[in-house]
Amino acid sequence: MLFPNRMAAVQSAVAEQNRKREEAMHALEVVQREREHAADTERLRMQSKIAEMAEEVGKKILQKELMLREENQSKFSQLEQVPDIYWLLRY
Repeated sequence: MLFPNRMAAVQSAVAEQNRKREEAMHALEVVQREREHAADTERLRMQSKIAEMAEEVGKKILQKELMLREENQSKFSQLEQVPDIYWLLRY
């Protein structure tokens, strides 16, 4: 009659090891999901920061372009006010 008791003990030990394995697998899955979530959050944060930086650069480029246009317009206006040398030398 020792054989059935030993069989039950082995089955119990196997069941316990299976339960522990399932718990460990579940814990690993939870950790993996947390890591993926953290990576997704970081990825979104970086994308947002890149978009913000691109917008700032675009604004600075636009400001620079406007400044250069104003400078060119001012220089062109000054040039228009200078008498034409050709006509001055001719007469």
